[in-house]
Amino acid sequence: MSSWWGPFLWSLAVGIIGIVVLSFTRLRKYSALLEETRENVLFLIAPLALTLLPATWTDQYPAPPAKVKAIPVSPTEIRLVWSSGSRMYGPLHTEQYRVEMRNVWKQNTVPLTEAQEKATKWRVVGDDFEVTGADGWTCSTVVDNLEAGGETEYRVTAWNSRGETPMLQNPVRAKTKLMPNDEDGGSGPNYVWGQTKERVTVVVKLKTEEDDDHTTVDPATGEKRNPGARPPLIVTSKQIDVKLKPKELLVKVAGKERLNGQLPFFAVPDDLTWTLEAEKNALELEFAKRDPGTKWPTLLQGHPEIDVEEVVFSSRMFGGKGKFKPELMKLGLT
Repeated sequence: MSSWWGPFLWSLAVGIIGIVVLSFTRLRKYSALLEETRENVLFLIAPLALTLLPATWTDQYPAPPAKVKAIPVSPTEIRLVWSSGSRMYGPLHTEQYRVEMRNVWKQNTVPLTEAQEKATKWRVVGDDFEVTGADGWTCSTVVDNLEAGGETEYRVTAWNSRGETPMLQNPVRAKTKLMPNDEDGGSGPNYVWGQTKERVTVVVKLKTEEDDDHTTVDPATGEKRNPGARPPLIVTSKQIDVKLKPKELLVKVAGKERLNGQLPFFAVPDDLTWTLEAEKNALELEFAKRDPGTKWPTLLQGHPEIDVEEVVFSSRMFGGKGKFKPELMKLGLT
């Protein structure tokens, strides 16, 4: 026993001194010399200290993860990034993370399938993401095999030998990117769009389900009454208001906004045309990009994004709304 007791005490003493030095240098981490000293000492004693000392001696109760972000990467992938909330703990502090996710479905009258209902429950996608004070305090993972254009929520918890933090009260939410349509564009609420190297085309639905619903509700009883009391919406060219600025687009139909938001890149306001096709319940816009060749990920910022890596411009001009047929069918415009 005496053969190893002496080296053990010496190692323990070196470890304690090293921890003190580490604490000292962390307070002055912006000094290049002390930072280098810290790294060298840590390299020498970290394996020894982690081997000789129980985890509860080096770990502290973890703080909840901070700055959690969900970033769309592709039509099937979301990158989750977060930082440790335990930045002020010692360099030998270790913690792991558990990541959970669930699918988010739009509320509609169609009941969810059994598989969809199951996907709305929280489920673990990983619980072995480890970070230490020596390695840094940022962690990330990529969640794959997701549905294109699908919406998911995520939450993260930290745990180690001391315990586990509560889950995030406000989960982060993200949508995967969409695959481009045949016109290298996508779709949004009541519109579809496409692009070439030089131009952007948009087809907007003139009348929505809200416009066609003429039913009123009795405020006293809550009962529906007087169906058809409001005349149907008839759109003329005088009721169309289109305003295009270098980074903004506004479309109004009969005084109601159909599109309003920031463009992802610059447009040319003077190069705008629009065509009203009232019999098809459609308004078609076309305008020029200020910077030809830019791949627009979306028509308006905050709207569904496409994966621009899948955009391959051809030399053809737009093929007309026939190329938009699948999207137009969803909007009831064919």
